[in-house]
Amino acid sequence: MSDGMHPNSVSAQRARLLDQLRQGPVSTLDARAVLDVMHPAARVMELREQGYQIETLWSREPSPCGRLHRVARYVLLPSNDAPRLPLRFRQAVGSSRRVAQ
Repeated sequence: MSDGMHPNSVSAQRARLLDQLRQGPVSTLDARAVLDVMHPAARVMELREQGYQIETLWSREPSPCGRLHRVARYVLLPSNDAPRLPLRFRQAVGSSRRVAQ
Protein backbone atom coordinates (compact mmCIF):
# COMPACT_ATOMS: atom_id res chain seq x y z
CA MET A 1 0.00 0.00 0.00
CA SER A 2 1.35 3.42 -0.85
CA ASP A 3 1.67 6.21 1.71
CA GLY A 4 -0.34 8.72 -0.32
CA MET A 5 -3.27 10.62 1.13
CA HIS A 6 -5.72 7.71 1.00
CA PRO A 7 -8.05 8.23 4.01
CA ASN A 8 -6.36 5.39 5.92
CA SER A 9 -2.80 5.88 4.74
CA VAL A 10 -0.14 6.44 7.37
CA SER A 11 0.26 10.07 6.28
CA ALA A 12 -3.50 10.71 6.44
CA GLN A 13 -3.70 9.18 9.93
CA ARG A 14 -0.71 11.26 11.01
CA ALA A 15 -2.37 14.42 9.64
CA ARG A 16 -5.66 13.68 11.44
CA LEU A 17 -3.83 13.06 14.70
CA LEU A 18 -1.74 16.24 14.38
CA ASP A 19 -4.84 18.32 13.60
CA GLN A 20 -6.54 16.99 16.73
CA LEU A 21 -3.41 17.44 18.89
CA ARG A 22 -3.37 21.10 17.87
CA GLN A 23 -6.83 21.39 19.44
CA GLY A 24 -5.90 19.58 22.67
CA PRO A 25 -4.81 16.28 24.22
CA VAL A 26 -5.73 13.01 22.51
CA SER A 27 -5.96 9.63 24.24
CA THR A 28 -5.14 6.35 22.58
CA LEU A 29 -8.78 5.30 22.93
CA ASP A 30 -10.03 8.49 21.24
CA ALA A 31 -7.43 8.26 18.48
CA ARG A 32 -8.69 4.79 17.61
CA ALA A 33 -12.43 5.37 18.02
CA VAL A 34 -12.82 8.93 16.76
CA LEU A 35 -9.85 9.56 14.45
CA ASP A 36 -9.57 6.01 13.05
CA VAL A 37 -5.86 5.85 13.91
CA MET A 38 -5.30 2.22 14.80
CA HIS A 39 -1.71 2.55 16.08
CA PRO A 40 -1.51 5.99 17.71
CA ALA A 41 1.87 5.34 19.37
CA ALA A 42 3.50 4.79 15.98
CA ARG A 43 1.95 7.94 14.52
CA VAL A 44 3.10 9.95 17.57
CA MET A 45 6.62 8.54 17.17
CA GLU A 46 6.62 9.63 13.50
CA LEU A 47 5.43 13.12 14.46
CA ARG A 48 8.21 13.33 17.05
CA GLU A 49 10.71 12.30 14.37
CA GLN A 50 9.37 15.20 12.29
CA GLY A 51 10.25 17.57 15.15
CA TYR A 52 6.96 17.91 17.02
CA GLN A 53 7.29 17.89 20.79
CA ILE A 54 4.63 15.56 22.14
CA GLU A 55 4.41 14.56 25.79
CA THR A 56 2.78 11.35 26.97
CA LEU A 57 0.59 11.38 30.07
CA TRP A 58 -0.55 8.05 31.53
CA SER A 59 -3.86 7.27 33.19
CA ARG A 60 -6.17 4.35 33.83
CA GLU A 61 -9.35 4.64 31.80
CA PRO A 62 -12.18 2.28 30.92
CA SER A 63 -12.32 0.90 27.41
CA PRO A 64 -15.69 0.87 25.58
CA CYS A 65 -16.48 -2.49 27.23
CA GLY A 66 -15.77 -1.03 30.68
CA ARG A 67 -12.43 -2.66 31.55
CA LEU A 68 -9.70 -0.42 32.96
CA HIS A 69 -6.55 -0.04 30.87
CA ARG A 70 -3.37 1.98 31.15
CA VAL A 71 -3.97 4.60 28.47
CA ALA A 72 -1.66 7.17 26.91
CA ARG A 73 -2.89 10.72 26.49
CA TYR A 74 -0.75 12.72 24.08
CA VAL A 75 -0.18 16.46 24.44
CA LEU A 76 1.40 18.61 21.74
CA LEU A 77 3.80 20.99 23.47
CA PRO A 78 3.87 24.58 22.27
CA SER A 79 6.58 25.73 19.92
CA ASN A 80 7.88 29.29 19.79
CA ASP A 81 5.18 30.27 17.30
CA ALA A 82 2.29 28.33 18.89
CA PRO A 83 -0.03 29.45 21.69
CA ARG A 84 0.79 28.10 25.16
CA LEU A 85 -1.20 25.25 26.64
CA PRO A 86 -3.71 26.09 29.36
CA LEU A 87 -2.17 25.95 32.84
CA ARG A 88 -3.91 22.67 33.77
CA PHE A 89 -2.20 20.91 30.84
CA ARG A 90 1.20 22.49 31.53
CA GLN A 91 0.96 21.23 35.12
CA ALA A 92 -0.07 17.76 33.93
CA VAL A 93 2.88 17.58 31.53
CA GLY A 94 5.24 18.15 34.44
CA SER A 95 3.94 15.00 36.13
CA SER A 96 3.71 12.86 33.00
CA ARG A 97 6.02 10.14 34.26
CA ARG A 98 3.48 8.96 36.83
CA VAL A 99 0.46 6.81 36.20
CA ALA A 100 -2.77 8.22 37.58
CA GLN A 101 -4.49 5.81 39.94
